Amino acid sequence: MIRNELPKLREVIVTNVFDAFKGIKAVLGPMTKKGKSVIAPVSRSEPVKYWKDVMRTAKGGVQQTPVNAKEDLALLQYTGGTTGVSKGVMLTHFNLVANCAQARAWFTDAEPGKEVVLIALPLFHSYGQTVCMNVGIMLAGKLVLEPNPRDLPAVLHTIGRTKPTIFPGVPTLYANLLAHPKLKETDMSSIRLCFSGAAEGGSSKATAYRRRRRSRPATRCTASERSERSGFRCRRPTSSSWTSTIRRRKFPRRVPASCASKVRR
Repeated sequence: MIRNELPKLREVIVTNVFDAFKGIKAVLGPMTKKGKSVIAPVSRSEPVKYWKDVMRTAKGGVQQTPVNAKEDLALLQYTGGTTGVSKGVMLTHFNLVANCAQARAWFTDAEPGKEVVLIALPLFHSYGQTVCMNVGIMLAGKLVLEPNPRDLPAVLHTIGRTKPTIFPGVPTLYANLLAHPKLKETDMSSIRLCFSGAAEGGSSKATAYRRRRRSRPATRCTASERSERSGFRCRRPTSSSWTSTIRRRKFPRRVPASCASKVRR
């Protein structure tokens, strides 16, 4: 048990995916073969608390814990380990909120409360966490989780069913969708913004994907991410007016001169 490794741990709360289900699914789900495979066996004799029991006995009235946003740790973001052993990057609340606000500032065409974000990326990854989850929440958007993006027919079905407006992805995902025979059968007219990151080749793949869509033009944004700096930076704004302005090397008034000079270089 985890208590043997962490003797100072005060409470251990056990939960599983079926705790969020209601009705017949919550009852029968854990009994199925697939359900049993995703639930770790925990003996009732173990000194733990179960999530449903905690929620059932909660009395409310919990006082807000004081938080120093710039100093208090909010997340240990683990790196990909490409340069060695994976490391847990210590990110504060300020780190995460600031990076989310920076990313949101570039998504000038996004409409708060009206966007639908297709999440076909892992949320434990800095790109998926910031662009899909955090920016989606900041936009008060609807988040559509695709549990297995390698299942391309399922991804295309989800697109047709949920009509996402924002589709962050990676080059491999875009390339595989381009090559899939069911792409032509899927209505993708709802997608307005496409983002690519996490690997080289994102610009060409996202552009090709955009051209194959049977819909109005979508804007693409190429991004790179680093866990050490909270995750995300956008290389290109999504607004067509901003894009054309930058191409002419003339900058809008809302871009400080110092920033403009850096972009020119």
